[in-house]
Amino acid sequence: MTEPEVFSEGSPGFELWAFGGGKGGTGKSALAASVGFQLSRLGKRVVLVDADFGGANLHTCLGVPQGARSLLDFLRGGGTVADEFAVTTPYPNLRLIGGRADEGAGSLPVGWPARLSTALRALPVDRVILDLGAGVSPETVEAMNLADLKVLVSVPEPSSLENIVSLLRVLCLQRLSQRISSHEVRRRLVDAQAGQTSTRIRVVGDILREVESVDPSLLGAARAILDEMALTLVTNQVRDDSDRRFGAQTTAAIRRHFGLPVSYAGFVHHDDAVWRTLRRGKMFMVDASRSRAAEDIRRLTRNLLRGADLSPVF
Repeated sequence: MTEPEVFSEGSPGFELWAFGGGKGGTGKSALAASVGFQLSRLGKRVVLVDADFGGANLHTCLGVPQGARSLLDFLRGGGTVADEFAVTTPYPNLRLIGGRADEGAGSLPVGWPARLSTALRALPVDRVILDLGAGVSPETVEAMNLADLKVLVSVPEPSSLENIVSLLRVLCLQRLSQRISSHEVRRRLVDAQAGQTSTRIRVVGDILREVESVDPSLLGAARAILDEMALTLVTNQVRDDSDRRFGAQTTAAIRRHFGLPVSYAGFVHHDDAVWRTLRRGKMFMVDASRSRAAEDIRRLTRNLLRGADLSPVF
């Protein structure tokens, strides 16, 4: 039996990472679990958090049973200490705040994002990794906007660019509607997010024009709020040379057409070892540690740690 780790107080290098994507089936949860595991192998104290409300499966990616208490129990219980919900795993330096697949987000308490952020940032660890639900539901977007680093997980398919841009659009609107100082601008952005404005929001320029139309003096502040977001793209389930180029090409297209600085952290190959080990209830980074995908995860984790950007320079 693995002994519980002792977590020392204080983490000056703490960062909150969130893994999300515009669609399901990208392997996002397995990717988040694998990166968390590799960080722990590098000596980082890590807590993985299953914030995929209604589709929680992070525990299966780690090869551990479902916990007795979930993230939603914490959010609905009114507590402030998330450490009590972080259970040990068989892997040193790695703990888990799990979820349950049979519970949807339902009605979350008012102010839950701020309370969650405060509680997670009080954990005596180096990294917290949020595994989010796919798509652009309000709770997914709000949770992603809490993160210091937002990891956008895509697959090399034609629809991926559209799905990622859809997620980015809602992220930008939600972030500005919470942080901009003008009540009227916030109201306009909330209306835009709900599709209630006459102007269709397609790119960052459209969002900024909404701000400028209400208060031109806030245009610079709005641009700065969006530019400060740390966004990086990862391509999963890569099979050939065309797939390997997909991430860099997608990142370049987002920068050029959508107008948002997104970096590219790398890719992970499609590997049958992943699904074979998951079907056996194992952690593939342990059970198939010499697989190509496992080597990709190790490289990707190094890139995420150092903030590498593999995008082409034009």
